[in-house]
Amino acid sequence: MGDQNELDDNTRRAVGEALRLCRERNKEVSNTVLAFLIRAVAVEEPAKYKLYTTQPSSLLTQVAQVCVDRAVVDNAPSLDTISMEVEVEREYIDQGKTLQQESTEKDDRANSLEFEITSTRHRAEMDDSEFFTSLYRKIFTYVASCAGIEAAFQSQEVEAETMAALESVFPKHGLRRFLSLGREDKAAQLKELTNIVQGIRVFNHSIGKGGLALEDPTGPFQSQANRLGLELQTMAQEVQADLDKYETVISYKSTLLRPSEDLLLRLRDEHNNRLAYLDLAHFLLEQVEKGISTVASLAEQYEDEKAAMQDTVGNKQSVPKEKVYPKLEAIGTLHGLLMQERRMLVVLRRVADVLAQYKSTFTPTITAKDLHEAQSNFKGTPPLLSDVGPAPHLNPKEAAEVQNAERLTWEEACVGEESLPQLRCGGFSSVSAVKRNGLLLRAVPEGGCVRWNGGLYGFVDANEAEAFAANPKEYMSCLDTVVVRMPELVRLLRLEESFPTLRMADIVEVVASPVTCDFGTQTPVHFIEKNIDRNYEWNEWALRRRVLALTNLRQKRTHSQQTELSHYRREQQTQVWLPKTSTTQTAVQKGTSMPQKKMYIQGLRGAPGVRMNVVNVDMDLGQPHEF
Repeated sequence: MGDQNELDDNTRRAVGEALRLCRERNKEVSNTVLAFLIRAVAVEEPAKYKLYTTQPSSLLTQVAQVCVDRAVVDNAPSLDTISMEVEVEREYIDQGKTLQQESTEKDDRANSLEFEITSTRHRAEMDDSEFFTSLYRKIFTYVASCAGIEAAFQSQEVEAETMAALESVFPKHGLRRFLSLGREDKAAQLKELTNIVQGIRVFNHSIGKGGLALEDPTGPFQSQANRLGLELQTMAQEVQADLDKYETVISYKSTLLRPSEDLLLRLRDEHNNRLAYLDLAHFLLEQVEKGISTVASLAEQYEDEKAAMQDTVGNKQSVPKEKVYPKLEAIGTLHGLLMQERRMLVVLRRVADVLAQYKSTFTPTITAKDLHEAQSNFKGTPPLLSDVGPAPHLNPKEAAEVQNAERLTWEEACVGEESLPQLRCGGFSSVSAVKRNGLLLRAVPEGGCVRWNGGLYGFVDANEAEAFAANPKEYMSCLDTVVVRMPELVRLLRLEESFPTLRMADIVEVVASPVTCDFGTQTPVHFIEKNIDRNYEWNEWALRRRVLALTNLRQKRTHSQQTELSHYRREQQTQVWLPKTSTTQTAVQKGTSMPQKKMYIQGLRGAPGVRMNVVNVDMDLGQPHEF
């Protein structure tokens, strides 16, 4: 357990470092894909990168660097294969967790209500009417919650109908007897009540006398499932046509080029990518068909129970509850199971949408000219690919193990009524993968089977079966070596047990929690403004004045009808802040001064010859402010 914790911790740390490196390269890569690549690097070089023990940050940085170099390559079919497999697995697990969380939350609410109801006791000092009313309301809440009748808390009509169904099965006067039961008996009776009440609503809906806000569990499922199944079949057929083209071109090119040529390696990766896409499409299609079969079986029982209930009730005024309640309970239970299948179909639809995103993620190498040239040279079915690798040498010490390898025909390998044998390596030929440098080919009946080490192995032809039977352990060892170089084949070949660190479900769980990384930032000296906000205000006091104005504006509202003219106004008049009354203070008071007139008599004194004369003088001394 300690080693596993160290592996998970080192993986998270390396993923955080890889995220930082990807951001520096301006690349967006999924956390899950990075985690898978990191573990693939560790599997490829286990002596150098020992993730099962505490490692320094420098070594994890090296792992992250190698991982990022592989993750940022554009137009890489092998990388797209890993991304497709990981993302589909992640979506499938996330949707499953969502279902589990919804179920857990529902069970928690039910358990809480159940504990509250079953632990309730009546005391002598309690008011009987109030106590029993409260208890009955709790029972109603439990039944509506467990049965999924959420509309009962939102619609008065649905609430009244559900309450009437509950009272018909469990009237209020039965609360005293209910309180006398033990806790386990109370819990069992509550679960039975839930299914019976839902069964009553379903039966009333079938006869057109109720069942408000009740969802039909069979009608939408059938159409939606058929549509999804048809889409997956179309996807599988299109990919199968592409695979036929790849096999034709690869068969032709392998006669002209050496196995190590880049073109053959590229075609191999594209071929394996389409195989992985087809395998995932078949997996989802199998899940959809399984759901359709399950719903068909449940729907048949569902309709039979409703028909039996109709026959039992008929036109009778009263029917013994011993005959009715079991049928109603069965109807309610089947309705709940059918609703679960509908929810599961939603999960498959979302996973299929994720898979559809990888329909064409790389540029195919095959051109129309290549395909025409290959088809022209191979009239009819193309020949089998020539071997491009040597056969493993038989170790004499393993002679005893070789004796355990048993050659079988395709029919002999089938068990019971199965039409296809349960083959190891995902149904692919392990010998072809070894000899043809990781190219996966489906086993065919003509190749026969080999039973070894408790499993069946299929092949492309009898020669491969014979070679494998002569040295099975060495071939499987060589296959592991191929998978180490091509980790995208782990899921296709079903080798999770041989490579537990590359199990995608575990990797998804490891990076389910947020991954952190250290990422530094540097502030430039001079910012280059590219987008200028004209409404930006740097002054804090100006912002304060704006806030006060808006706050004051919120208080300006009318108390009657709002019109376009009176919007944000009072009494349909514009409100303004009038300026304050102010005066000017001066040091001098202003006033008006008239000229003064003076009369003087001249010649009253002096020489005898001076004559007397009257003089009039106007004295203009000026205004007071001029002094």
